[in-house]
Amino acid sequence: MNGGSRPAIPSVNGAAALASFASLAALLGFEAYGIEIEDALYRASCQLAHDFDLPVRFSHETFLPSGYDFYIDGIARSRHLIRAAADVPQRRWEHEWGVTSEDLDVVYVYPWPGETEFVEDLFDATAPEGALLMMGRDDGELQVMRRIVEDEPGLEGPEADFPEWL
Repeated sequence: MNGGSRPAIPSVNGAAALASFASLAALLGFEAYGIEIEDALYRASCQLAHDFDLPVRFSHETFLPSGYDFYIDGIARSRHLIRAAADVPQRRWEHEWGVTSEDLDVVYVYPWPGETEFVEDLFDATAPEGALLMMGRDDGELQVMRRIVEDEPGLEGPEADFPEWL
């Protein structure tokens, strides 16, 4: 969603949530984008936006920004965020939309079971200060976090910035 100077990309793993959130954002006047890797969910989201003539742009790929990847822990079967090789090309959504994860104001995510911590780590690593992460939960609740970066006394350089959640 774009409420000011920067667009935001809502990413979700459910067509109902993706289409609903992105469509609502478009109706409210935001630049609305959606990213979905599952083919059927991607097609359903595109169809809904088309049926109601909503200016929502969708991309059929991973929501991971360029420069990031993950590995799956063989024991706990959980995802862990890692930095990818520096020469990884831009994701299609980054190239076509002209944005990166660092340009986001608001991100909506409905993670698959067990991916909540992974999504939080990704947002923590890539979101700009002040960005909001809105995360749908299985219990129907919506969790909202804001990325805040503060300087720790006594530190200088890049290690001086660290995130906190409200």
